[in-house]
Parts: sequence; structure tokens; C-alpha cells
Amino acid sequence: YNDPAYPPVLYDQNIVIGMPSSGNIIRNYGGNAASVTCGIYLNYITRPNVSYNTINNASSGTNATSTLYGIYMPQPSGGGDIIINDNNITLGQGSTSTANCIFLNTYFNSINIANNTFGYGTFASTSYSYMIYCRNATNILNVTYNQTTGTITKTAYGPIYGYYGNAGTLNGTINISNNNFSNISLQNGSSLYGIYQESPQSTHILNNTISNITMGTNSFLLGIQQVGNSLE
Repeated sequence: YNDPAYPPVLYDQNIVIGMPSSGNIIRNYGGNAASVTCGIYLNYITRPNVSYNTINNASSGTNATSTLYGIYMPQPSGGGDIIINDNNITLGQGSTSTANCIFLNTYFNSINIANNTFGYGTFASTSYSYMIYCRNATNILNVTYNQTTGTITKTAYGPIYGYYGNAGTLNGTINISNNNFSNISLQNGSSLYGIYQESPQSTHILNNTISNITMGTNSFLLGIQQVGNSLE
């Protein structure tokens, strides 16, 4: 909790949440809540593996009424490597608050986010929302084979990001490949940023798909944007 060493030695380490054929099911949360709700909340830990879980507050329950996360890891946490693979996340947001599927806001040596599936039921958020959010100083970042499922209909203005990355390091590499953010309906001035990466290190953005985007009045689409020194 108050550990000056790096990598931290007092954090909980090597936490595993979900395994093949042993994933967790988290459903029907966040309805009528006045504060932040999370399907999986990671804090004061390093080297977690969160995989093969089903997170769904949008089916047979009440839509969220405040800030909503599927998988959330804030500061202070991090260090080592993090794996978030093969999760199925579906969110329903009935309020104007944000709705984020995977949200990482701390540092790691490496991040691997792969084969996750994202969907939204009711989506009334007017705040910035993210399917994948990575804002951290990380040497190696791999975001691969993630995809949307069904049709996502955003009914209120404000942006949704398929992937957002910011604040890398001067070393290492970023690989964003084979992701599919498609079948999204933008209504009432809402907007989609398919892939956005801002960092100084070598970045590879390859073989991604952003398609079947329906645009409403005053809606906005930006497919892929890289801000930084090196794009390959």
C-alpha cells in the first residue's frame, strides 16, 4: 500500500481472475446506483491476469445510473505484466455518465489485451466512453483480435472510442492489430474514434477493421489516428 520499491513488493501479485472453462459471470450490477460501479476492480496489485470472464449488466437487469466499468484498474496499481484476454463485456448505461469496458490508468512493463468482445445495450452516455482505454507508461503494448458484437447504438451526443492509448515510453513497441470495431449507429450528434494512439515509441497499427458505421445528424467518425514520433 505504501511501498517505494519498484516493482512493488507489498502489492498483491499474480492475481488470476478467470481461466479456461472456469471464467466468472458478473451480471445485473449498477442499476439504481448513485456512485461508480465496476464488474472487476483491480487495485494495489501487480501482474494480474483477467481472462475468460463474462461481464453483463445489460441483460435481465436495470441499466446503470452512474459511472460504469467492466474491468477497471486505477492508480495506484500496476507494475509487471497484465493480461486481459477472452472476456465478453456487455454494458447498459441508462444515464449520461460514462460506460467503459476495459479501463487501465496505471503503469506496466507490458500490456496484452486480446480476443475480448464488446457490446452495449442501452447507451445514453454523453460522457467520453471507451471500449479499451490505456493511459500509462508502458514499454510493450499489444492490443489484438478484439471485436464488437451485435449492433451498438449510441443514442446521445458524446464520443465512444474503440481503442484509446496515451502516454507511452520512449522505448519499446506498440502493436494494435486485427481488431474489429464495427456495426455502430451514431445518433444525435454522437461520435466514434475507432483507434487513437498517442505515444513516442514505435507503433504498428495493422489489419484493423472499422466498418458499417451509421451516421446521424451532426455525428462524427475518425477511423484511425496516431499522434507521436513513429508509425509503421
